[in-house]
Amino acid sequence: MKKILMVSAVLLAVYAGVANASTEKEKAELARIASELKYLKHDVLQISELRRADDTEAFNYEALVSDLDAVQKAVERHINGPSRQPKALKPLEAEYGNIQ
Repeated sequence: MKKILMVSAVLLAVYAGVANASTEKEKAELARIASELKYLKHDVLQISELRRADDTEAFNYEALVSDLDAVQKAVERHINGPSRQPKALKPLEAEYGNIQ
């Protein structure tokens, strides 16, 4: 659980910091981050299979996967076609605990 929250904090920092990938090294590092986000989504989906149906403190894995996907796509969009015009992005869910 702490690992997922830590990942979420890192994602928010990455999401906010993907400004202008002007160098090839920077683009390569952003591509690495996008790849790691893909694997994180896979890990979250595997972890979600371990949850119990009667868990009183349920975790919203679907929201986390959606946020990871949004960040990954934003990074990939920037790598493939950086723009000086800001893009409208939906806010991250960032609320993952105690779902109903």
